Amino acid sequence: MKKYQKRLNFAAAVLGVTLLILENANALIDLLSKVVNYNGPHVREL
Repeated sequence: MKKYQKRLNFAAAVLGVTLLILENANALIDLLSKVVNYNGPHVREL
């Protein structure tokens, strides 16, 4: 049972880090689309 608990904790940590990276990437894409907004609305199609 302890082995499974370690795996669950590791999976939760990996998912948490992945979520933080994705949220930061989303914020960076929003900021970039605001900065490069003069190119038009097609910036979002990455």
